[in-house]
Amino acid sequence: MYEIWYIPRIHDELVIARFKTEHEAQMQMAHIEEKKPKAFPHHYIWNTESKKKIKFEKPFDEYGWWGS
Repeated sequence: MYEIWYIPRIHDELVIARFKTEHEAQMQMAHIEEKKPKAFPHHYIWNTESKKKIKFEKPFDEYGWWGS
């Protein structure tokens, strides 16, 4: 299970989404980066099984890497 966490300025961190696969979480992070670029640096992916943060990597689309 993978979660996307948001770190607000004043309050504690909170989970905003849960996904079964890392790919789904990566796709949602790409969506956040596109739609909310100012808020994007305050989000991260958390692996609930290994208890570790996962580095965001832009996922492939049907043409290869995004923006290529």
